[in-house]
Amino acid sequence: HQNEQSAWSCPSDDFRLWCLGLSGSYRGPATYSKDRMDEACVIRTKWIKFLMEGQQCLDECKRAENVCHSYATDDSASQQSTKVWGKDELQLFKEVTQSGRKCREALVGRCATNTDGSTRGSFDLDGASFVKELTKLANLGLAYVHGTSIDKPRPEEPLRFALDTFRRQLDLVGFSSYTVNAGISTLEHTSPSDADLLDEIAAFRRAIRAATLNGIRSKDTLSAAKDVLGLCDELRDDILPSLGVELVDGKAANEVDNNRAWRRCSPRDTHAT
Repeated sequence: HQNEQSAWSCPSDDFRLWCLGLSGSYRGPATYSKDRMDEACVIRTKWIKFLMEGQQCLDECKRAENVCHSYATDDSASQQSTKVWGKDELQLFKEVTQSGRKCREALVGRCATNTDGSTRGSFDLDGASFVKELTKLANLGLAYVHGTSIDKPRPEEPLRFALDTFRRQLDLVGFSSYTVNAGISTLEHTSPSDADLLDEIAAFRRAIRAATLNGIRSKDTLSAAKDVLGLCDELRDDILPSLGVELVDGKAANEVDNNRAWRRCSPRDTHAT
């Protein structure tokens, strides 16, 4: 977790942000102050928040469709495909495209315009506008992320586009890997098998809860009990073996080390013919 802590606290990148967008024109004098450095830290913290929460959300979006369909017990439990773009996705893509263009223009001074529409300071660095556009992009991305949930999965492409665009701009002006890759390092330290197992446990809980609630609403507890037992058997016979875990029942449990009710096995496709 050292990289994650460094992402949140990286004075050298705070100073780089101050030089880029808070110190005034590089052609004129710059007065260093603690207040301006604190402002730079606040801005960069917002950027890091978007990168980390956005990356986590992206990872969840990539698995959402498969997980949501894994334990669908009836048509009502099915979820709408996360591949379909809605109004929010189209708007995010449009805003990110515009912000990316304005960031590039700011690097050659084309962001500042006169009242008649002509540019001033052409082909000159406009760091303040660059920082402003990146902060706007971070706010847009966070709003999109906070509108995403397990019950409302999103397509992954618009968010991936936003994160990639943001990281490219940071890398272009020399921010360190602690800032550019914020959020990525956290995922790299997470075992894919552990993440898959946790996904299946969460999906199993949702399926058990849905089957139980359906039985209560319909007052058909016998049918609900059969559904629950069927889901438990599916977990034992299909889901966990595919992840390299085998549950053992009855007398076989005595043969397992430490009297555990599970043991490791070679991951296998139980549906293979």
